[in-house]
Amino acid sequence: MKTKQITALLCTALLLSVSVTACSNSEEEEKSSIEQFTDKTAHDAVNQIQAPIDKAKAVQALVNQQQEEARKTANE
Repeated sequence: MKTKQITALLCTALLLSVSVTACSNSEEEEKSSIEQFTDKTAHDAVNQIQAPIDKAKAVQALVNQQQEEARKTANE
């Protein structure tokens, strides 16, 4: 009786350890063509949105610099 319990316990432990190691093997699989297309499209969309924002920030910095120079000139 005791031997059957120990055997069952060992089998359960073995199955549990095998299932845990099989699930924890998280190698990243190669992306499908649809996922690659989706990622590229999202990246392009972000770039299309970000480019005008970056240009506007550059123009704002230039305007701020010109205003500062104008203030300095007016104070002299």
